[in-house]
Amino acid sequence: MAVFTKYSKSRFKFSLFCFVIVLCSHGVLCQWPGSFSRKQVRIFEGTVSESLHNIMPYEPFDYTEPNISQGYGSSSKFSSRGMGHLYYFTNLFINNILKDQAYPEGILQVVDGNTIQLSDVRKEWAVYWRHYGPTLAVILSLTLLGLLMPVFGLLFCCCRCTGRCSARTAPFDKRYDFCRRHSYGMLLLCITVLISFGVVCSFVTNENLEEGTHNLARELRTGLHDVDLYVNNTKVEVNHLLINNFNEFDKSITKILKASGEIVKNKLGSVSKATVLTNLTNIVHGLAAIRNDLKEIDSLTRSLQTTAEQLDIALKDFRRTLLEKLNQCKSQQACRTLMTKYNIKDLSLEANFTRLLHKYIPKLPNVTASLQNVSELISSDIEHEVLKGKQAFENIKLEIQRSVDEHIPEIKDFIGKIGGRLDSGARDMNQMLDRFHQVLAGEGGRTIDHGDSLLRQYGHYRYYVGLGVSFILLTVLMCLSLGLLCGFCGSRPDSGYSDDCCNKGSGASFLMLGVWVMFIASAALAFVTLIYFITGVSAERVICEPLKHPGDSRIFSLVDQILDPSALYGDGQETTSHHVVQGSLTSSGRGGDVRYQLFGGEGGKRQTEREGEGKTLTVSEIVRSCHKNASLFNVLQLRHVAPLAELMTFPKDNNLREYIQKMTKSMKINYNIKILTPEATEQLLRLSLSPLSDIDFPAYTHILGERITSIDLLKLSAALNETLEKLPSSQNDLKLALRNMVMYLKVHHETQVMGMLDLSKRLEASAILLSEHLKFNHTSLRAAVDHLLLEVEDAQKMLDQDGPNIVAKLGSEFGSEFEKHVDHYVSRVINHLEFDVGKCWPLSLVYNATLTSGCSKILSPYNGFWFAAGCVLLLFIPAIFISVRLASLYQKLEPYPGPEEEYLYDAYAASGPRDNIPLGNVGGKKKKHRNKAPSHAAGGDAYGGPDALNPDYSAHLGRNERQRLQAASGSTPGASGSGADPRFNDMAPKNWDFPNNGPPRYQQSTPLSTEYERPPPYYYPGPPK
Repeated sequence: MAVFTKYSKSRFKFSLFCFVIVLCSHGVLCQWPGSFSRKQVRIFEGTVSESLHNIMPYEPFDYTEPNISQGYGSSSKFSSRGMGHLYYFTNLFINNILKDQAYPEGILQVVDGNTIQLSDVRKEWAVYWRHYGPTLAVILSLTLLGLLMPVFGLLFCCCRCTGRCSARTAPFDKRYDFCRRHSYGMLLLCITVLISFGVVCSFVTNENLEEGTHNLARELRTGLHDVDLYVNNTKVEVNHLLINNFNEFDKSITKILKASGEIVKNKLGSVSKATVLTNLTNIVHGLAAIRNDLKEIDSLTRSLQTTAEQLDIALKDFRRTLLEKLNQCKSQQACRTLMTKYNIKDLSLEANFTRLLHKYIPKLPNVTASLQNVSELISSDIEHEVLKGKQAFENIKLEIQRSVDEHIPEIKDFIGKIGGRLDSGARDMNQMLDRFHQVLAGEGGRTIDHGDSLLRQYGHYRYYVGLGVSFILLTVLMCLSLGLLCGFCGSRPDSGYSDDCCNKGSGASFLMLGVWVMFIASAALAFVTLIYFITGVSAERVICEPLKHPGDSRIFSLVDQILDPSALYGDGQETTSHHVVQGSLTSSGRGGDVRYQLFGGEGGKRQTEREGEGKTLTVSEIVRSCHKNASLFNVLQLRHVAPLAELMTFPKDNNLREYIQKMTKSMKINYNIKILTPEATEQLLRLSLSPLSDIDFPAYTHILGERITSIDLLKLSAALNETLEKLPSSQNDLKLALRNMVMYLKVHHETQVMGMLDLSKRLEASAILLSEHLKFNHTSLRAAVDHLLLEVEDAQKMLDQDGPNIVAKLGSEFGSEFEKHVDHYVSRVINHLEFDVGKCWPLSLVYNATLTSGCSKILSPYNGFWFAAGCVLLLFIPAIFISVRLASLYQKLEPYPGPEEEYLYDAYAASGPRDNIPLGNVGGKKKKHRNKAPSHAAGGDAYGGPDALNPDYSAHLGRNERQRLQAASGSTPGASGSGADPRFNDMAPKNWDFPNNGPPRYQQSTPLSTEYERPPPYYYPGPPK
């Protein structure tokens, strides 16, 4: 039986787009894998000798990363607000009544690619019954409950009107009523607690459902915005990878081509060790600095020696004058103390320093001679001679570069073809994403707006229905709760005006009110619960369950057979098993199929056909791939649209290797290269034999280690000041002379002494600097020059003997490294397209948020509502029985009086409800005729007088206030005096003929034997014998 007819092309196109839009924006965050294993694509294999990998090591280019926004606003967080257990038991109940999936296996089948056929129910009835039997049983139970409860309520009402069904009860408790009251009360209390849970759940789920429905449109718009942001980010990634990164690659590869001569020359220098020319050039460049250092050392040495001699002469004159002055004041204790403390006779330069000036400085290497030697080498243009060889070696770069420049246009043209193909692919993918965005922004936005308007217009009716059901349940709960509260805590009902308002009689009234509400509202509750049950279970099994588990869903399997997402890439062709949308995402204005334009052409078409054999893109596969956080390329299986194999083989198909081989073969150089002329060699030997290598540089470091004077001049001046202050005023001339000598000492210290210290520091620094300049990373200048000359000789021999082979190998290595760069870029493009561009985690976030908004925040409260209401509805049945029984017990006026009074009341009540039949007339008319005119006195004498049974009889009637009434009326309880309360008058017809319309009076008689402990109401054996 066909239940799904063929769509028209326009409707099918719209349905396909909407369905794929929703499902492509789905993924599960918690199922992300750590990462995908990347395929490293190698285009050129086995072209580079492994022995040359150390000669020209490959260094890949650094590419920039795209700057994409991460401002996604969707959230999959969900708070059950205390209803988690309710949702759990609801789902458990649904799984028990409707196991597995929405329909049994094989019931629905797809025919002709777009028609759903239902199997014959008459043949497959057993399968239907096994699958839907429990669900139909629940539906039937709710239907019968809704139909029968009002009928049972009506019958119960009629039964109560006839005085039955606990409508009339004895005024006192029976023997076990006390236990029954408490047992029934506890049972009803447990049921009331369960009903209270249901009432709370109904209110909370109704509010949660209303809030989820109210926020649905806003959350869907947020998800729509996130999908829009994802599409834009994917476009940015595609453009950056295929356009920006290609421009970076183009600039880098062009830079390599233009620097090919420099690269090969440098590698040739490294292999042949001709780089020693650089070290030799550094040496001859450093001769000028060495000459300056020598000039500085020579000048500082001369200045230091001159200053020391001047200071020595000045100190000798000062010593002689000071001794003369001190001898003039020998009589003074201060002068004697000064002469004792300071040995004025030895005041001079330190002996070691004096020896250094006169012994070591004159014996230093002839700096003047070395300076002259260096100056001669510089004047002989040693630097120019060395640079001739270096310039000859530098010419290699120019020759190689000229040969490479001839092939640069061909290689640039090849690179331009790659760029054009990538740019075309980027445009095609952007067009596909733009069309996806147009459908998403147009149809999706309008659908959300339309649904939101419907919810705003009609959604509040559902809310009020749920609120009404919740208030009905709350009313029942309040009646039961108040009934139990009054029953547990209130006193017995009383017939007087002093009766309490919240006694057990009030509890009975509340319970009966709850019973009537349950009977009246059960039909409406069952009807609402039934509607909620059918729609909620259907939505759970048809919508939410397949979306949560698309891999094992029969619904998704059905969708996969009907919809063909691969039609997104088609051009109107129809397949044998799927209905293809015409022109879904074809490249506008390009006049062809996207799948054959992206990276391909006819070769790409063949590759697509080859890769697409046996592979079908399905909606469930899209969702599963997005569950794994795959890239957009793998989610939509764009390998059928963008044949990457075509891009992988593009360099080979376009003869890139032939261009590179031509370029490397053209790398030829002039092999008659002299990297060092004989004149330069001779001048370098003269430099190594110069006295520069023999300078004793540590000798200069001793200068600062020696004291300049044997006595500190500042301390001596301070002592002189102290001495002259102690001299008497009679020696003012001597004091003036000593004060002048103090000033003389300070002047010598600031000029000569400090000047010599400064010269010593500068001399030592210049010596250290000259020592470093002369070493050239060796122990000495001579060792450095000799070593470099040997390396130059070895490099010259290698260039003369193996130069052609080395250049050929280097050219081949350069070409291979150039291929590696192309290989790396192509591999990077393929890997990023296949594994990185359009990672599905934002769509996964939107999917989880959509499931949370629709299933967790709306459907879970929806199902929880009917489950709570249904459970309360089932609890109504025992609650009704227990409430009716408990209400009759709460109406008892007196406690259990004992077995004798209970027996009497049973006898009195046997003839009918509320009928007071005289014990003497139990036999009927016949007995009445036998006692036609019994006197009142006789009756009283026979049964013990008029007061024999009156107290007990009044107690049995529930009138425990006999004395009060007698005092008020002045008559017997049976008399209808004017002072009696009319409330206690029995309005029922009387069946006796006695005075005052009272009950029969028993006559006094001889007490019965002990065999009869109570008066027999029905059997009288006669007077005692």
